[in-house]
Amino acid sequence: MTNTTAFAPAVRADKSSIQEHNIQIAVSEHIKAFIDGMPNIVLILNRQRQIVFYNAQLMRDLCITDDSQILGIRPGELFSCIHSCETEGGCGTTEYCRYCGAVIAILSSQVGEHATRECRMTVRRNERVEAIELRVNASPVWVHDEFYTLFSITNISEQKRMEVLEQIFFHDILNSAFAIYGLADNGARTDDPEMMRSIMTRLPDLTKGMIEDIKAQRQLLLAERDELSLEFGVYSIHNLFDDAIQYCRSYSFAKEKAIVIHKESKDVLIATDQSILRRVLINLIKNALEASSKGDAVTISCLRDADTLKITIHNSCEMAPEVKMQMFQRSFSTKGKGRGIGTYSILLLTERYLQGSVSFTSDAEFGTIFMLRLPLVLTEVKHSLN
Repeated sequence: MTNTTAFAPAVRADKSSIQEHNIQIAVSEHIKAFIDGMPNIVLILNRQRQIVFYNAQLMRDLCITDDSQILGIRPGELFSCIHSCETEGGCGTTEYCRYCGAVIAILSSQVGEHATRECRMTVRRNERVEAIELRVNASPVWVHDEFYTLFSITNISEQKRMEVLEQIFFHDILNSAFAIYGLADNGARTDDPEMMRSIMTRLPDLTKGMIEDIKAQRQLLLAERDELSLEFGVYSIHNLFDDAIQYCRSYSFAKEKAIVIHKESKDVLIATDQSILRRVLINLIKNALEASSKGDAVTISCLRDADTLKITIHNSCEMAPEVKMQMFQRSFSTKGKGRGIGTYSILLLTERYLQGSVSFTSDAEFGTIFMLRLPLVLTEVKHSLN
């Protein structure tokens, strides 16, 4: 096992040490009775952040029937965090872990502090990506002169999910409603034919935008509940680009910014769900526009690679390190509380429904590039594409 780490120590205790600690705690009947009586998951961790004991609630909450693999693993590995298998050191040792509330709380307990944190985690279960939010408490404890961390976990995913969705929904809908009201009010107060024509020209776009916001929220709710139905068709990718670009140009933050299709981009036919892919493209372009400055350009490109379509969306700005490390987490946003859903929905819709993948790079030299890889034909569809 390597000792290389980007954050917390990577070294682990061996199996015999784990078993020894487990037995040592098990014979302390008052400890077992105490943690089994708690309504949330409780773990006891050694100095290497490995599980050496746990309560019965863990088995119930995580629907685990075989507990033989629990002892010795770390919390991120228990929940199948997508970053816990990226390095040989495992949970706590990647750059992403620097921003993990769970690891930070555990390390705080190891210097004698009682820590409570929220932990956003993107997990992969049965090849499906999910977002969970946890509230964790870490406290230092001593058992038979041995130091441990008492680590309790409360799943607050549903609470955070509803909080985020409601705040986004009301934010976007209220913005659209106020804009429509403002135009209608101006129309009622004017006799100027030119102003009336301008108002009547803008009203359909604003109303369409409100409808799109409502549809987007409904689509995401259905997607998270696994109830989103797919409607297949064969589409020109450049036509889908044009539609998403046209929609994004109506945003106020798109003014004085260009959205262009790269001159070397190839128009390709793709058999997919138009509505879902359109939503992904809109979110990607929207995020790129929001990150750009006036006078900048957002560039979209498409290339075919065998049976795969590679789509890139580029803007010239580099992300801050903390943004890079928390990308795709449901509750994280640079735009304030309750605004963190766009990149998470991109990941969710792309991987769970479009059978593709999404990744990004961001640096000072090349800016930020998001990349979608999509199958030219979803497995449920049998079309012949030339």
